[in-house]
Amino acid sequence: MHKPKSLIVDDGQLLNLHNISVLLIHHDYDVYLQFEQYSHHYGNTFVYADSVESLRDKKLILVWDVIYIDVGIYHDECIDIINIFKLSFPHVKVIFLGDSITLQERIDYLQLGADLILSNHIVQEEFGLITRYMYTNAKMNPKPLLTLDDNVMFDIVTSELHLTGTDIYIELNLQEASIIKLFILDAKQQLETGQLLDAIGSLDNPRGRKNLEVFISRLRKKLVPLSTNLSPIKAVRKYGYHLTLPIRIKNYT
Repeated sequence: MHKPKSLIVDDGQLLNLHNISVLLIHHDYDVYLQFEQYSHHYGNTFVYADSVESLRDKKLILVWDVIYIDVGIYHDECIDIINIFKLSFPHVKVIFLGDSITLQERIDYLQLGADLILSNHIVQEEFGLITRYMYTNAKMNPKPLLTLDDNVMFDIVTSELHLTGTDIYIELNLQEASIIKLFILDAKQQLETGQLLDAIGSLDNPRGRKNLEVFISRLRKKLVPLSTNLSPIKAVRKYGYHLTLPIRIKNYT
């Protein structure tokens, strides 16, 4: 067992490198055993879930430092959970694990919020080095949290969203503006997956759902400065997406 280590950060405080909190979400039990052994070796706090459902059912919603996740179970609901973590705790680092990942898939995962992409079969030293690097990098370069009120106006003329009472304006492109309009026009601000795929021109595209995930992820990030909600756009299982941010259309009269 390694001795506890620490790092002195800019403000003179000691940063403990020995009790990093690690979450693994993976369907492969062998990978779980491997990561559990690695975490024990380095003295990390380690939590495992074999699926997003398991994570939720066990109520394992804690404050983690580094999340390792199997790309094979990274679907819409998982995207929401990861985004909630990253919006609530900006220091959280997300590392995707998978084998035979294509270049395009790597690009997609990075756009969806991955900080790093690795093989399932990393060695112990690699795990220790990467986990500690991610942790120290996040702690020494913290991102501030935004805490603003949900009172947003949508200007259909300029395609801008404005947080009233502030000078915060978010400019939308034509496709984003059209999606926001569709959400607003629905009484519950919920849209079916097929409707969204059609709206972004990916209904008959084999990569349609992946394109939609990337699109929603980008739009969600754009909405973050306007909302205190943990996830401005949430996935609705077996349906589509829900815009949780209350938006009103600007009245020019």
